[in-house]
Amino acid sequence: FYPDGKLRAKRYYEKGVKIKTNEEWWENGQLKMQGNFNLGENHGNYKEWNREGRLIRAMHYNMGYEEGRQQQFYDDGKVRSNYVVIAGKRYGLFGTKNCVNVKDSIF
Repeated sequence: FYPDGKLRAKRYYEKGVKIKTNEEWWENGQLKMQGNFNLGENHGNYKEWNREGRLIRAMHYNMGYEEGRQQQFYDDGKVRSNYVVIAGKRYGLFGTKNCVNVKDSIF
């Protein structure tokens, strides 16, 4: 709980290991994170929101490993990364590097 008594997080454990759907909230009451766990590993959908309630991450996991469609967004809603993981390989926009045309970088 937050100092004012509002719920901060709800987590489920079995023998000290995260299970089921775990959730966290911002101080303003907006949902911050919601993720499913199995045997302590991310499993299924995992989402995060910013303080204003805008979705900033939508991921999918299979026993701790990314699987399927993965998306991340900037606070203004623009796409940061949008890719899919198939058989352990990532395809799409990863958002990890700022690409620069070689021609533009030559003086």
